[in-house]
Amino acid sequence: MRTEVDYWATIERLQKASSKAAQSKITKESGITRMPLCAASLAFTHPTFFPLDPFHLFYENIAAFIWDLWMSHSSPNEHKIYVPEEK
Repeated sequence: MRTEVDYWATIERLQKASSKAAQSKITKESGITRMPLCAASLAFTHPTFFPLDPFHLFYENIAAFIWDLWMSHSSPNEHKIYVPEEK
């Protein structure tokens, strides 16, 4: 399990790497390639840039419900979107 401290230590190691080979080695060890834009820019501040999103909060896991509606609880004449059970 990674921690935030480990993540930022890896970012610092990447920035201080003396060569592309050293950066490549760190990337292979950690899976981290570079500092993300959201972390580097002052324009991307939480929560002002990433406000609470009630749409995703309230509709989480709704895809399965919609799939059931399209597949088993509807007929071709009922909805504009209909997926026959054979599909």
